Amino acid sequence: MPNIAIAGVGNCSSALVQALHGVANGTIEHTDLAPGLESVPVRDIRITAAFDVDARKIGVPLEKAILVEPNCTTHYVDVPTELPPVTVGPLADGVSGPLAGVVQVHDLAHRATASDVAAELRNSATEILVIYLPTGAQNAAELYAEAAVEAGCSLVNCTPARLGRSSTWRERFERNGLTLLGDDMKSHIGSTTVHQALLGALHQQGVTVSSTYQLNIGGNTDFLNLRDTGRSAAKRVTKATALRELVSPETAMDLGPSDHIAQLRDRKVGYIRIEGRGYMGMPFSMEVRLEVEDSPNSAAIAIDAVRAASSLQAGVKLDLPLVLPALFKAPGLPDR
Repeated sequence: MPNIAIAGVGNCSSALVQALHGVANGTIEHTDLAPGLESVPVRDIRITAAFDVDARKIGVPLEKAILVEPNCTTHYVDVPTELPPVTVGPLADGVSGPLAGVVQVHDLAHRATASDVAAELRNSATEILVIYLPTGAQNAAELYAEAAVEAGCSLVNCTPARLGRSSTWRERFERNGLTLLGDDMKSHIGSTTVHQALLGALHQQGVTVSSTYQLNIGGNTDFLNLRDTGRSAAKRVTKATALRELVSPETAMDLGPSDHIAQLRDRKVGYIRIEGRGYMGMPFSMEVRLEVEDSPNSAAIAIDAVRAASSLQAGVKLDLPLVLPALFKAPGLPDR
């Protein structure tokens, strides 16, 4: 039974908590998105701790904290079971720019340390830490990674922070007999997944793609945070990592989050365009518009990432070059 902690009680965490409870009570049916995870039933995953920096969530039971503003994802599943209260986590670079106007940072978050997080992880018997921090929070992500190593926990990095792709962090986790999975969790039905499928199909047909772009808009705090171009840069890198190998080096590619539209709330709209030449140089173009609720779209992937980490910790052999690209935009594959 894997015990997990969640760092960052935002919309994605809300969707994950709802999904886990829905599978446990039989109202949601989970479909495996990666092979070899059968040894860890979804209903066995238990949440033992949670961390955030927003004063409105600190000390509040997790099943209530996931409903606190600025969270805005749909309430699909009632979670009556009392879950652990949210503990204050370290702020570091987790909140800046546009986010500073909507997150009410708790005073203790400025003084919280990796050791404080590690102590809570140990006291709660947590085995896997799942981090859902804002894009661009590299320092905060590394603090949680440090805490995980100190507490003897494996880690699932759902953010674009460079952890799974870092040989330094991979080696630290490996030396301590721990699993590190990441980076940047994919969506179940997301723009990058659809974009990959289209480019993969064209590549299989021998088509030359001359240019492609992907634009995304949304109304949640993730998209608000991504208005800061310095913070959105990490997201552009992970998207490019997922798509670049499907086209030639000469293909013009422009990717990334584009803007925050508040009235969309947790909905995301993605636009994809591909141009190129087919047989005999025939020109073609295609456009796709995808609209989906952003945070519930992440829950199934996060669940399978937790199951993968738990399987690896138990000594189960997984085909990581097959499993990790199904779960992450920029998977840390040491031998790639």
